[in-house]
Amino acid sequence: VVIGDGLGGRFPPLRTAVNDAVRLGEILKGEHGYDVHLLVEEVTRARLEAFFTGTLPGQVAEDDRVLLYFAGHGIALDDDDGPAGYLVPKDARPEDRDTFL
Repeated sequence: VVIGDGLGGRFPPLRTAVNDAVRLGEILKGEHGYDVHLLVEEVTRARLEAFFTGTLPGQVAEDDRVLLYFAGHGIALDDDDGPAGYLVPKDARPEDRDTFL
């Protein structure tokens, strides 16, 4: 799974995220034989959740392994058990933790 998305607006834009994700996907597929699922447009929380809970489970067998490359913003926030890491999808709002993944 290769995900790249340049966020605008509330988070600083990422200039190379999409290009990085596309190139890594090409390398993983062409040189290493990976099945690549590339998400680079409108990488919203809903789209990520649909992929992780709907699409991906139907394509991964018990002994398979998944490599996730996320070229985007991430954030660590304090939680009850210490810092918790989140992916920041395109539609995330900094003031609302529920918009992170």
